[in-house]
Amino acid sequence: MKPTPRTEHELNVIANAVAWTCVRGRGASRTVTRHATHNDALLGAVRDGRTMIYAIDAYDLCVHVENI
Repeated sequence: MKPTPRTEHELNVIANAVAWTCVRGRGASRTVTRHATHNDALLGAVRDGRTMIYAIDAYDLCVHVENI
């Protein structure tokens, strides 16, 4: 699978991320963990293809980075 091209906005948020989150599940079973770095988020992720990693910038804008 080829990666999806990123927009300028997405690249800007990723480059200036101040936090990273791992999100799993939906509704009442949703879990969210916040991490200081992308590597920390990768370490905190359950690697089954269902964990979504987001970058968050100083303005609280977020961008989906990958599923792990």
